[in-house]
Amino acid sequence: MAHILDNDISAFEALKSQLIANHNGKFVVIHRGKLAGVYDTFDSAAKAAISLEQPYLIRQVGSAQSMPMPASVAYRPVHAAT
Repeated sequence: MAHILDNDISAFEALKSQLIANHNGKFVVIHRGKLAGVYDTFDSAAKAAISLEQPYLIRQVGSAQSMPMPASVAYRPVHAAT
């Protein structure tokens, strides 16, 4: 069964060497298989990403660790409008 973020994860992996060369340490938003933006902090990436239709992927370029869940899930409960 395909994961809902498989296309975004594949796009990130395809862009990884270019992203490391140009944006190492920054946070990127991948949406519908395309780079949607590059940001200095996770918070700024998440704030920009919430305007996109879900799902979207936020990853830190060059980071060995990745979030255990999509940023849209991790970020939304804390910052969602009530």
